[in-house]
Formats: sequence, structure tokens, C-alpha cells
Amino acid sequence: MPQFNVQATASVLGYVACILLLGGFVLLLAGTGILDIKAITIAKGRKTVVVGLLMILLGIGGLLFDMVVLPPTPTELAGVTFTPTVTSVPPTSTPTSPPSPTATPVLPTDTLVPTSTPRPAATPVPPTDTPMPTATLRPTPTPTPTMDADPTVYDNFNNPAFDGEWNTGLWTYGDKCNPANTLVKQKDGILMISRQLDNPCGLDTLRPRTWTIDQVGFVEAKLMLDGNIEASEWGDVGIGVYGLVNGDEWWTVCYILGKQQEGDARAGCNTIDYEGHDLAVQYNSWHTMRFEINPDTAVISYFVDGQQIDAYVHADPEAFKKTQFKVPVYVWSLGGGLVTGYIDDVRIGPVQ
Repeated sequence: MPQFNVQATASVLGYVACILLLGGFVLLLAGTGILDIKAITIAKGRKTVVVGLLMILLGIGGLLFDMVVLPPTPTELAGVTFTPTVTSVPPTSTPTSPPSPTATPVLPTDTLVPTSTPRPAATPVPPTDTPMPTATLRPTPTPTPTMDADPTVYDNFNNPAFDGEWNTGLWTYGDKCNPANTLVKQKDGILMISRQLDNPCGLDTLRPRTWTIDQVGFVEAKLMLDGNIEASEWGDVGIGVYGLVNGDEWWTVCYILGKQQEGDARAGCNTIDYEGHDLAVQYNSWHTMRFEINPDTAVISYFVDGQQIDAYVHADPEAFKKTQFKVPVYVWSLGGGLVTGYIDDVRIGPVQ
């Protein structure tokens, strides 16, 4: 016969608790006169209210006991768990003959599930005498400079290996340049020179360090002057040549010059003893400045953006032809104050 277990008792107790709660609420409402059930006569009064409260308390206690003390298990069936009692049944018939000695014993029908077999521990591999190969260090790729097919290009500042500085194999600080408060660096294919102290400062060509007018032929560069000029008098960016002619200092430059609060800059060329012509140009714009030296006549011709603006002849052409010149790019802050200029595509070579 099936037997009820404790879990079935817990479920029945929960049903009884619910009935007590429901009846208690009915008596409470009827005793207070809130609920008027005409089909059932329930006396109003304190006794009915007290009985209703007692039933409610018993119902709550039964539910708590059912949920906390006797929780149901997942094997319940309709709130009742049955535990079958197995009774052995005697055989209904007696074998007519003794069992054959060759009879095969009956195997049990239930198949045992094998448990997981522990894996053997990993056998440590003894170290060999062969050394493991070490990682081969690969060289860091070197940035590839942008080569210019024009042999007269001295420096186009396109080699990214010199970004943040400048090519010391091609340039050196000028003879009279005090690099204090001067910033010179190459960036994005352009050379920038920023100067705060009075007088010019920049870089001279280093290969070669000096030039004759036969080697120079022409000097050309793209120049741009920053419009933020703080020089007390004026500031300029330029390119030129300088040297000693008959022992006296001599120079010529092509430049873009500007002053504070002036709407236009000026692009022109001059020498130490000749004030040449210039043109009005805009700040923060590129302009090609060029001068050509005739090695036979020592005549110098000046150009701005391909337009000739002036010419000059030295007073002593023969001494001029023998002079060793240096080629600078520079920024000049006359009176002191911030001046910034930009240089690109410096070209030096014979006139074709």
C-alpha cells in the first residue's frame, strides 16, 4: 500500500492554513458589520471578531510552517509524494526439472555506468641539451626620404628622419648666429625658424661650406613669413650669400619682410650697399625668391615668383669673382620680438 511522507503532510497543512485565513477574514468582516451575508446568519459582535482574528493567526502560522519548516521537494506529484513499498512475491510455479548445469546465469538488466577514470599524471619531459632558438631582432625600418629628380635641389626637407630637428649633414648654424631663443626644426617637408632676439640667425649650407660664383650660378628658395610678428621694428625671412670681398664684408639677400599691424608684407632683394625694389605680398603665403649671378660679368639679377624686379653689379667685379661665399637661410628680428619664417625647396646650381 502507498504511504504518505512528510512532504505530503506539508502540502495538506498549507491548504488548511489557506482555509483558516479565508474563514478568519469572513468572520472578521461579518463581526464588524462590514460584510453582510444574507444567505448565512453570522452574529455580529466582539466574539465573532475575536474568532476571526484567531483563525487568521492560525492560518498565517500554518503557512509559515509549511513554507519554512517543511519546504516541498521537486519530486512532489500533485502536492503528495508517494513512497512505494516493495513486497517480494513468491514464485507461482515450481520448476519441473532441476536446472541444467550448463545453463547461462541471467545477467542483471541494469547496466552500471562507469565512473570517470582518472587520467594519469603528465610525465615530465627531461630537458634536452639543444638550446631553444632566440627571437631574431628585426631592424626598425628607416623612413624613406622623398628624392627630387632635380640635381640643383640642395634640400627639400622631405626626409622624415629629420622631422623635429634638421639635417646636420647639410646645414650648420651661421657664423654670427646666436641660437639662444631660436627654434629651428624640420616638420612636414618644411623648415621653420622662429627667432626672438635681435639680429639674424639661421643655418648655412655645409656641403660645400663655401661657394664661388661659378658654383653658385643661382640661389632659390620658397619663403613664407608668419603674420604674427612681434618684432619691435620689423622681421623678415630670407636666403642669400655672404663673404669677404677685398677683406670687406659683403652680402646680398632675397627676403619677405613685415612689421606689426601692417596689412601687407614686402618681398624683395638688396645688398649691403644697394637698396633694391620690393613688391607687396600677403603674409602666410609662399613666394619663390631667386637671384642669379653671371660669372663673367658679376651681374646679379633678382626675381620674385619668376618676375625680375632688379639687377646689381659689384663695384669690383674681378675681386667679386674670386670671393668664397657662404649660403644662409635665416630669420631676422630687428629690435627683438617673435618672428617666424618658413623655408622650402632650397636650390643652388649653375644657370642653365
